[in-house]
Amino acid sequence: MNEKTFKQSTDDLKVLGARYATMRAHFEQVFAQAKRLAEEPESPMKGQGLLVEMDAGAILIEFVGRRIRISLRYDRKTGRGVLHVEDESADLPETFERIEFRGTGETDLTNEHGDKLNLSQTGDCMLLVARLIDTALDRDPWK
Repeated sequence: MNEKTFKQSTDDLKVLGARYATMRAHFEQVFAQAKRLAEEPESPMKGQGLLVEMDAGAILIEFVGRRIRISLRYDRKTGRGVLHVEDESADLPETFERIEFRGTGETDLTNEHGDKLNLSQTGDCMLLVARLIDTALDRDPWK
């Protein structure tokens, strides 16, 4: 256990709480864009069986018999948010992606032009969700 005073601990926790709120806002943006991808009339995925919902604080995506869960984590050492992505299609969930992002929403992933994906950008969130679904479908969780 650390040796911080009560004031040091509570000051650190307040800063951490504010930082987490920023990360949570980016996570909610990912959810909103995943819902748009599934439900908006002009979306290429509308009517294709893509289901997106919030489940116990995580984003649950279902498509062609596959279940993907995206949870928000916070890495206190790096000060970054983490999208923890699991394939729940088989009996035992298996993590297949861990995507870190900064307070600005910037990730280390890039688009087809080499630009960093940013969770504050709606198009980047939709691309991220589409890539995660595509990646999950390439995997065999039953082996």
